Amino acid sequence: MNARLGDWDNGEIIVVSVNFGNIEHFVRHDLWDEAKIYLAEKVNRLEWAGAEVVVCVSNTMHRVVGPIIAERATPFIHIADPTGEAIRKAGLTR
Repeated sequence: MNARLGDWDNGEIIVVSVNFGNIEHFVRHDLWDEAKIYLAEKVNRLEWAGAEVVVCVSNTMHRVVGPIIAERATPFIHIADPTGEAIRKAGLTR
């Protein structure tokens, strides 16, 4: 952001966190519909706060985050996508 906007500028972020105890419960008990409802509410909070992009840094919840985001216009970045791209560009195979 400094290179793009100037010396003292930085990105403004909105953080909505989840309780991983809830996530673990949903996963352990195969409660994917409940997980989707829980995370959709988190995405709602981000959108209501004015987020211009949603970033997911969990590889556990991709199963429900994808369908949640597919129903919305807000751009989405999943941490696995740029990570995978960097791995491929580096020529790594394992």
